[in-house]
Amino acid sequence: MISLSSLPRPILTLSLIFVGLGSWYLVNQGDEEIKKGHQELPHVPQYFVRDLDMTDMGADGLPERHVESINMVQYLDDNTTEMENPRYNFFRQDGAPWHVKAEQGWLSSDGELALLSGRVTIFRPATKDTASFKMVTSDLRVQPDSNYMETDNHVNAKSGKDVIDAVGMQAWMGEPGRIKFLSEVKANYVPR
Repeated sequence: MISLSSLPRPILTLSLIFVGLGSWYLVNQGDEEIKKGHQELPHVPQYFVRDLDMTDMGADGLPERHVESINMVQYLDDNTTEMENPRYNFFRQDGAPWHVKAEQGWLSSDGELALLSGRVTIFRPATKDTASFKMVTSDLRVQPDSNYMETDNHVNAKSGKDVIDAVGMQAWMGEPGRIKFLSEVKANYVPR
């Protein structure tokens, strides 16, 4: 057996340095593996809902928004939500509600952004003062809490016999509601 006191000082010093560095390396490697294990959760469903039918109520007790979906899946790693055939209804106190339906939908973890993909239809039924209004587009971005939606794609809008074709659109569905068509706007208005 070798006694530490019998080793020359330089060899003892180098041995202690290598043992210290080796220990530090092993400890830090373990921490990195543990950190990686906690950060990289799989993108798997946390839960799912079939035939979702949900209504958000305002402070006044009246419905503000209604959401339906055939299938909804929330994911474990990022808490995002995917929906099949989502339908949003945005209620207004001063008029008819806006109805939005799409082929697919994605919702951010905080609920601040919904991405509606595939064919997207936006519809407002007629009232005694206004004609019905329908827009068809694709890849719509929706900020549900702001009742705001936009797209960079082609939009076809119809109200009565009036028709608008454009590329890009911004819409504020709250009160007062307004729609802004962004480019290549072609409109055909029929006098009443």
